[in-house]
Amino acid sequence: MMLYVEDNDQYFPFSDSGSPVGWGVGRPDYVWYELIVPYIGSYTPTESPFDPFKISQQHLDPLTGAQLSQKDPNYWYAVAERSNIGLNFEFLSPWTYDNNRIHWPMSSRPTGMGQVAQPSKTLLFASSVWDRDSNGQPVGGGSWTIEAPCFRDSNGTLLEPMKSIGITWYTYGGWTPGSQSFLQYGAMWPWFKPQKFQYMMLDGTVRATDLGPLTAGCDVQPHGTGRAFDGDAYIWDLR
Repeated sequence: MMLYVEDNDQYFPFSDSGSPVGWGVGRPDYVWYELIVPYIGSYTPTESPFDPFKISQQHLDPLTGAQLSQKDPNYWYAVAERSNIGLNFEFLSPWTYDNNRIHWPMSSRPTGMGQVAQPSKTLLFASSVWDRDSNGQPVGGGSWTIEAPCFRDSNGTLLEPMKSIGITWYTYGGWTPGSQSFLQYGAMWPWFKPQKFQYMMLDGTVRATDLGPLTAGCDVQPHGTGRAFDGDAYIWDLR
């Protein structure tokens, strides 16, 4: 990721490159892992050894759920979008659309590294889940993006970069605490040991923890209605 940032004027990759059809449904969209894989040479790092669904379901068509052949243009797209490594996309590469929604959705707007005040205190990735069944069990692999628990500061003002983007900024709708939705933890999932989330900060630090540090400084409420009241403790935003 940092090699990509260095080669691209200090900007993070597109979480999604854009499509008039929608995010996560295939070409002509590209997701962020596809853009950095030339620096890695492999899609293997997207697979968590703790996720029993990743290998069997990583080649499924985004729309039909059918198994894809390696010749299909969506084959590697499907692998990358079901990554167990979810990007903190709302703050590092938020989704956008045009004001008239003529092209819906449109693309993402990468954040510049210079906008991040404290890289060592800013979340880059976390372990993720694709979906959950009626019993709340994880299914389908991982997700290329994860949802932040708070989007506004203690005054109710949108945090950057969403504040600058304004109405064109788009989200899944925030966390759904206590539910069996994949958004219970914003598409994060504690694959690592009982209730341990793996996550990485922008300085490369990797940790495994319970939910505590991932919600610190944020009054988590359903659908993103909570407030991020402590900029130092809240690790999702750019403060």
